[in-house]
Amino acid sequence: MTPETPIFSRLLAGLIDFIIYFLFFFLLGVILGRIFGGVNEKGFMLTGIAAFLLMSLSLITYLGTATWLETKWGTSLGKMIFGLKITQADGTLLDPKKSMARNFIKPFEALCLISPAMILFSKNHQNLSNVLTNSQVVEASNKNRTFLGLTLFLILSTAMAAGSLILLSKPIFTATPIIFSDGPDGPELARAYLPGEELNAHFVLMPIQLNSNGKPDVTVTFSVKDSQGINITTPYVYNHQTNEENSAGPISLPVRFYISIPLSVAGGTYSLHYEATDKLAGATIYGQAPFSIRAPIKNNSDRLMIELLSFVSGEKDIPTDQSIFVAGQEVKAEFYATGFKLENEKPDLTLDLAVLDNNHQILLSKDAIVLFSEKMSPEDFYVPMNVTVSPPPEVEPGHYIIGLTLKDNLGQQTVKAELPFEIK
Repeated sequence: MTPETPIFSRLLAGLIDFIIYFLFFFLLGVILGRIFGGVNEKGFMLTGIAAFLLMSLSLITYLGTATWLETKWGTSLGKMIFGLKITQADGTLLDPKKSMARNFIKPFEALCLISPAMILFSKNHQNLSNVLTNSQVVEASNKNRTFLGLTLFLILSTAMAAGSLILLSKPIFTATPIIFSDGPDGPELARAYLPGEELNAHFVLMPIQLNSNGKPDVTVTFSVKDSQGINITTPYVYNHQTNEENSAGPISLPVRFYISIPLSVAGGTYSLHYEATDKLAGATIYGQAPFSIRAPIKNNSDRLMIELLSFVSGEKDIPTDQSIFVAGQEVKAEFYATGFKLENEKPDLTLDLAVLDNNHQILLSKDAIVLFSEKMSPEDFYVPMNVTVSPPPEVEPGHYIIGLTLKDNLGQQTVKAELPFEIK
């Protein structure tokens, strides 16, 4: 044998190998898309764990099969068809370590077009992976495996292409994106949820198969997870076995989920997860969407603090950036007290209020406007407080300040905060 191998045989062999691994990648992607959701009429689009599994399993399969073929037979499927062999410089088969290193390099040099360029123009037509691993592709002295290689290629490529087409031709069980809303029938939410507020989410599953009685059989399991992926709620199972509109199948199934956000929840980013199973179709998909909660973050500090001080508006006291008001308009502010001491599971908090002008001259002062000493649960670590100021209609336009003094009578701590506003 000689290292002077036919150039086009090398290129065509590489193309055959690429086709086989691409078909496997595509079939695996469609299978994972069926399991996790993400299949469409043209193929698949995977994210999260599904994308990670696709890339990981594809890489493991590629490295495993390529290394096994090279160390066992000194070839690949494409090279088998064209009578080529992969050896070390002394003509012996590659060991597993060198073979795996060679195959790990190959995808990168192929993407950068280094491999075809070196095959065409380098001495002895060896590519970068051959040069770095001191290996070579040569013509095999025994070419009786050509028919075997061609047969395997036709069988594998046909089976994987047919499998992908069959899976894509089946009705695609999928879902629309999760939408968080302001109330059951409210508009899409464009802000963070608040403690004590009801979280509302909805999406649509489709197509849903119907049984002989025209009824679906769908189960959806919901869970809420924190930023570490830990469940913070008990999984909620939703079973749907009614066809309220008596529509002919398949149908689209609107799914709604709601849960009251605990008053003690820590602020941060969370995610709603679901697993939906159409039992009649034997199909399961998964979905998730992030949402945020505006509340203090638990840090176990024993320092008294006024956190997330802001103006609020509306019936739900939604935080707002608005700080300009008109004379006679109610000015309402809210914050969270944290870092206070408890005795018999009760704090002893006092809030004083003052309204100052732009020169910090006190215009209005009210001591002990809020007193809080209610019993708290072990999960509670903050107390929401709010104050309301009603400037009279005759107040002069200008800049003013809401001054707050929070006292922890048990911990002997005091903290102050200011919130400027303007009267037009």
